[in-house]
Parts: sequence; structure tokens; C-alpha cells
Amino acid sequence: MTHYAIVCIHSDANLLLDLQLSLGSLASHFHILLFRDVKQADDHLTKDQPIAMLISELTPQSQTYLVAQTQLQNRPKCLVFNPNEPSLLINLINLGHVDHVIATPQMDLETVKGQLSQFLQQQNETLTHYADVLDTTQLKSASFPPQGQFLDYSLYSDNELSNLVINALYRVFSGNDEHHVCRKYSKNHLLTREGEHNNALWFIADGEVQLKKHIAAGQEQEVTVMRAGSMVGGMSFITGEPAFTTSITLTGTEVIKLEKSQFATLMKSNSELLGPFTHLLLRNFNRRLQSSIITKLKLQSTLQSLDAAHAQLVETEKMAVLGQLVAGIAHELNNPVAAILRGADTLKQKVPSLLAQEISANLRQLGATTLNNAMKITPLSTAITRQKTKAAIPLFGSNALARKAVQMQLDSPEQFAKYFAPLGSELTETIQQLDTYYLVGNFLRSIDVCAKRIADLVKGLKHYAGQDIEQAVFSDLHEGLEETLVIFENRLKSYQVIKEYGDIPLVQCHPIELQQIWTNLIANAIDATQGEGEIKLHSHTMTKCQQDFVCISIEDNGIGIPEEKKARIFELNYTTKREGNFGLGIGLTVCQQIVKRHHGEIKVISSNDAQSHFTRFEVYLPVNNPEIKQRSRAENEQEA
Repeated sequence: MTHYAIVCIHSDANLLLDLQLSLGSLASHFHILLFRDVKQADDHLTKDQPIAMLISELTPQSQTYLVAQTQLQNRPKCLVFNPNEPSLLINLINLGHVDHVIATPQMDLETVKGQLSQFLQQQNETLTHYADVLDTTQLKSASFPPQGQFLDYSLYSDNELSNLVINALYRVFSGNDEHHVCRKYSKNHLLTREGEHNNALWFIADGEVQLKKHIAAGQEQEVTVMRAGSMVGGMSFITGEPAFTTSITLTGTEVIKLEKSQFATLMKSNSELLGPFTHLLLRNFNRRLQSSIITKLKLQSTLQSLDAAHAQLVETEKMAVLGQLVAGIAHELNNPVAAILRGADTLKQKVPSLLAQEISANLRQLGATTLNNAMKITPLSTAITRQKTKAAIPLFGSNALARKAVQMQLDSPEQFAKYFAPLGSELTETIQQLDTYYLVGNFLRSIDVCAKRIADLVKGLKHYAGQDIEQAVFSDLHEGLEETLVIFENRLKSYQVIKEYGDIPLVQCHPIELQQIWTNLIANAIDATQGEGEIKLHSHTMTKCQQDFVCISIEDNGIGIPEEKKARIFELNYTTKREGNFGLGIGLTVCQQIVKRHHGEIKVISSNDAQSHFTRFEVYLPVNNPEIKQRSRAENEQEA
């Protein structure tokens, strides 16, 4: 048996759906094909598909198509809607290309059945198979073939497709809404609640519905606002999963509410709705998926930007603190540099005269020993020097000679008897010559000490302003604390620095990042104590959640932090520094971020009452930290 098609062409989507509904009783015997325009019909119809009837609006484009169809050997029946241009219709009628004119928007089904019967008789087709749909006045419901054969819904916009479905639903329930499917809600009416199961689907005909999602601290965040033509509750309705969001009306809202049982009955009795509804549902899911992907991409981009901003924030804080340190470091460098210059001038004067001296081999040997000892011995205090000089005067005969012997630590009776007793009148000259050796050695020692001091200061600054390697390493935290104390030495001269270092293991970390923590905390302690006081550094190990931690605490005896400010000290751009003290309000924020990066914890304990005032920051860091976030090359290049 041949399966004929009834082709409907019209630009009005709602009218097409009306045609689909009107011809529903014929769908068990004919393919009902709907198209928005002639081009779409021409693209989708194949030569192998026989057409029994062509129902079309009349336009210059469809006129040509109709004429072409009526010239085929198996000419279909042609029905046209009453056109706005009567001249087109007259020409077609005169040429015999039109079988019937549809004068009203409603389809006359009896006329259609009669025209189809004529067509089948002309094709010598038996009417036995079609008797139940063509020769009875009682219309029977029929199931539709797959919707892909009916209408290419991709030609509809989202609005058009939504309106198509909503208008069709209103027509279905018009005059027969016993379950109160078509409803009107007032403002603030709850449709779905996040986390609860949803058994209904809402089509918004008019009004606005807000979707909200729970976020941290029990607050709700707006996700979006759904307007006329939108569908609410689709995902939870189809999947049976709890509702993802809470939906609530923002205004008076008209909806079509379909519960699952009503939906199943509707689709069974009006199967022609299945196609547009399925496409609408898929399109809604697709839009949500696209939105989720776009949101994820934006979040990834935002996270990358935040990482870059964080790196820049850390660098800004580091440079701010470094700027504070520069003046003190410059002053601190001035003293050893001046000592080196003085020592160099003295050596330029003493060394040539030392080399030009004509002395005995024994005396030269003693001079070399004195020079070497001067580079190693620790200078005596003034009191001890005065005491030993007084005791050596009987041996050397004068205070000046005795003092020089004491400085060279050649003042004991045994040394006097060995080196100086045999000299007699040459004692004074010999002491003067040995003193030259001693001064050369002493200035060499001073230059060495000053150079090491400069090296320590430069090392501290270099480490602080430098960059960590990409991989975390096991590091001695005490070493980082000591380097930090070195770069603050000029500001700590009036402080009592108490070190209570415990026996702690090496910690897997980024040591330069941690040094920035120690720098910020010590700088804060100095500011809090107004230039003098006590700063205590303490370290110990502990076990928490079956993991070994090292705790570093830095405490000052300053005025303390009030309770109302303590809760905010880690906030960005918040500072407790008094007027006149430099503070960007980002130091503790950066400290907290670095500690979190190391999977640790930072706490503040403070008191500012009359009986006790202090502030102690405690930094807890895991000893083994294999999951620590590695520094990217971009971060290193950013700091470089």
C-alpha cells in the first residue's frame, strides 16, 4: 500500500499547528508534513514521496510551486487559503491548478476527506483501507508517525517555538480545564524549592519568575529571571532529581501547570504536541548546557585572572615592605662599608712599612703569629683590658707598652719571659713593631667581619625580593627567621629579641613565600610596640589529625588588638596601624593566602586590657606537604 503525504505550507507557525491538530485523525493513513515556506518543502520532500494533497497559503513563490505540482502525472489535490491578492487565485483557478479555497482559518475536515477520496479514486487506489478515516463523520483519534517527518523546528526561534506550544496548550484546555491547568499566580508564589522533588512543569505565559540558588552562610543568590515563553522545572520534572533552584514569581504571573499524570494524558491524546514540546524541551536543556559551559569558561578565565592578580598582590605587598626596609638597610650598610674603607686606608699605610722592616727571623716569626692571632681573637672588653694592663705594667715598665701587649694577648709572665725579657732596651721598639703586625691582622679581621655582615644583609634582601623555585623544597624555618631578623637589625636595636627555638624538622614549603610571612609579622610587631619593647620568637612541633605540624609564633608586648578589630585583620585593605605608620592593609591578607597555599593555618591571639597586653601570631605548617600547589612558571616570571 502506498503511503501518501498531506503537505501543509504556511508562514504562520500557529496556523500550521492548527492544521496539524485538525488533520490528526488522518495521521494513521497519511504522512502529515508541515513546512514554513516553499524552499523548506522543496528541500525536504523527495521524488519518491507521493503527495495526495497540498494545502498552502498563496504567495508568488507558492504559486509557482503549486503550478509545478499540478503538472505532475500523479497530480495532488491543491487547497489554498483565501489570499490577500485575488488576482493570483483567479489565475490559478482559471488554469485548473486549485481544487478548493479555504475561506476561514479553520480547516473544513469533511472537504479535505472528500478531496482525498477523489484523489485516491483517480489513482485507482482502493478505498477499503481508508474507509475508517474518509467515509465516516465520526472523527477518530490516531497516532502520529515520528515527528521528524512533520516539521523542521529549527526554523523557529525560541520565542516562536515557545508561543507555538503555549498557544496550542491553551487551545487544548480551552473550555475543558477541569484540573485547573491554566492558572494565575500572585507575586511571591513559590513554584519549586531547591533540593525538593518536583512533579510539575510550568509554562510561563505572562509575568516573571526568579530562580535562586543557596550559597554560603545561608544566603540566596539570583541565578536568572524567566519570562513569558520560558519553561520552569523542566530538568527536575524529566529526570526526577530534586530541583536545582528555587523558583518564585516576581509579578502576577500566568502559567500552564502540567503535573506528570496530566502530562502523560495530554501527550497520549494530543500526540501532535509531542514534536514541538520535545524540541522545546531539548532546546531549553541545550540553552542551559550552553550557559553552563560559557559560565565555566568565564570562571576559568576569572580564576586565571585572580591567580595573576594574587601574584601581583603578593608582589605589591613585598615591594611595599621592601621599600620600608631600604632606608634602614642603607643605614646599616653604611657602618660596615665605612669600617672597610678605614681598614683599607690603614692597610695601605701599614703594609709597606711592615714589609720594609729589617728584623730578625725570630721576631718576624712572632710578628706573623701575632697577625694570624689578631685575625681570630675576640677583642677584650674595656674593663678586662684595664685590669690586665694594670697587672702587666710591672713587666713592661709602662702603661702604653703593657696595654699593647694585652691587646695582642702577649701579656702573661710566661710569654714575657719567652719573648721580651731577653730584649732589654729593644723592648719598646719590638712592641711597636709587633703592634704593626697586630693592627694589620686586626683590620683584616674587621674587614672580614664587615664584609660578612654586608653579605648577610644582601642575602636577606635577595631572598626576600627574589623568587621561589617551582617545586616545594624541604627548608629550615629557623634559617628564614634569622635572615628576616638580619634585614630588620637596624630597627631591632632597641628591642629585646627572645628566641625560643625548639628542635623542629625541615618543612616542605616555598621558603621565600614563608619569609614574606615572617617579614610582615615582625614588621607589624615593631609598629605595634612603637620602636622599643620585647619580641619573642618561638617554634615547636605538634600533631594534628594524625599529621605532623611545625608551629612558628611571633609575639610582641605592644598594646594588643581590640576584639572588634581582631575579626577583620585578615580582610583586604583593612589596617589597624595608627596614623603615621605605613600600611597598605594587604600584608596579613597575603600572609593568610600563603599559609592556605601551604595547607596550614594562621591564628591571632591578642589582649589589650590593663593587666595584660600582647599580640601573638601562630603559623601552623605541615611538615610533609606533597599536595602543596606548585608555583607556575607564569608566577615566577611575574615576580621576576
